[in-house]
Amino acid sequence: MFKPFRELLIMLTDFEGFILGSTPLKLFQPLLQIFSSIRSVESQQKIVLFNFETLAAIPDISGSKFVFAHVISPHPPFVFDGNGNPMDIDYTFNFKDGNEFPGSKDEYKQGYVEQLQFVNRSLQRTLSAIIKKSKIPPIIILQADHGSGLLTDFTSSNNTCIMERFSPFAAYYLPGVDDYSIIANASAVNTFRIIFNEYFEAELPLLENRQYYYKNPMSFYEFEDVSSRVDDRCE
Repeated sequence: MFKPFRELLIMLTDFEGFILGSTPLKLFQPLLQIFSSIRSVESQQKIVLFNFETLAAIPDISGSKFVFAHVISPHPPFVFDGNGNPMDIDYTFNFKDGNEFPGSKDEYKQGYVEQLQFVNRSLQRTLSAIIKKSKIPPIIILQADHGSGLLTDFTSSNNTCIMERFSPFAAYYLPGVDDYSIIANASAVNTFRIIFNEYFEAELPLLENRQYYYKNPMSFYEFEDVSSRVDDRCE
């Protein structure tokens, strides 16, 4: 169904992909797809599948290793159904989330849930393969960068469900480490501090959990502290 992603030789940047998809140059997309990765439904499907396939093969590589993989899914666009079958979208391909998502809220709900079902099953297979094939028990961090964006408004924290956006999934496979070592409200800022303390006796102090949201939608570097609202439920 999919050509191996390793056959693609060139990864276009977001800007290059935008120019290609929004100008007459898009006429050349069929030709360029032979040797480059163009941001499209098909390329997104290939990238996600390639991530899972490659991660499962990591134990076959000899020597010590630190592996980081960012799987942009179940984040929009929703290109897989619950069984992993490819889906078409009826809008221009993009990664817009929250209030910028081009579909309806019902489409977001259905697309997110189905893609999440596919991702969960893929992760289970991948992690099982990694653990089974690893000669030395691996340290595995499964960390989402943010929660879903159904009730997210990038222009206003007041119109955003902070609990939803700031409730990312996290799970840790830490061989030999007691469960109590992971604090109940551990956030990503302390993940490696906990690991370094437990495995390397680093004695790093844990940082306070704080959450920040865009203060100015025109600048991603101005934030407001919304920590007090993380536990507030939303309708």
